[in-house]
Amino acid sequence: MKYEYKEDGISVDIKFTVKHVLSRELQQYFEKITELTVSHFDSTPLFKDALLSLGSDSALQPLVPYFRYSVADDVIMMLTSVLSSSKIFFAYNG
Repeated sequence: MKYEYKEDGISVDIKFTVKHVLSRELQQYFEKITELTVSHFDSTPLFKDALLSLGSDSALQPLVPYFRYSVADDVIMMLTSVLSSSKIFFAYNG
């Protein structure tokens, strides 16, 4: 769905997000892969295969936004943890 908005003679296209209904199998796949990312994913061939299939299997494409948000949340949590630790370290050693 697309909506065109004009203000001051400037045309702006607004695209609404598409909501996906995930099947139970896709939900299980997402849960398994996110579980692998938290654990030692670098030594797991299953994780590498899952990334390859995510890039090539069109049936898994609805999961891409969910993985993106999951990774972004994990990065934010890690950065928050690192920044909190560094503040404590500098306050103690400062």
